[in-house]
Amino acid sequence: MRFAEARFALSTPDAMFPTKTRLTVLNDIVRQTGVVPKELRDLPRLPAALEYLWDWFTELDATRGQGFSADLAIAWQEINAFFAVQRVTPQRWELQALRRIDEAYLSSRARIAAGGGQVAAGAGALRDKITGAQ
Repeated sequence: MRFAEARFALSTPDAMFPTKTRLTVLNDIVRQTGVVPKELRDLPRLPAALEYLWDWFTELDATRGQGFSADLAIAWQEINAFFAVQRVTPQRWELQALRRIDEAYLSSRARIAAGGGQVAAGAGALRDKITGAQ
């Protein structure tokens, strides 16, 4: 869950560059300066044993419906169809994990809708250092 929540937090629009996500801005900083911001260094890692679960979520995410003003939860019908096509019978804890990840995703989207764009930690200071601004 920590991995998912961190990824969703970084998928918010960056306050300084609202057309880019925070993750894109942070990766741009790395690419342009070679400096890895603390925010990227401290990102939780996805355990290798759970990579398949994240893959399931990202595939299911593509089936997500849109409500009037927000994303909808991934429908149980979509989850059922996904596993039927895959010929996989998920364990109960895997379904619960997918639901928790989806809830974290929806919470992150609600924060974005409420104006939750953030500036990457230290980005202003790093920009000033790079440009020589005081």
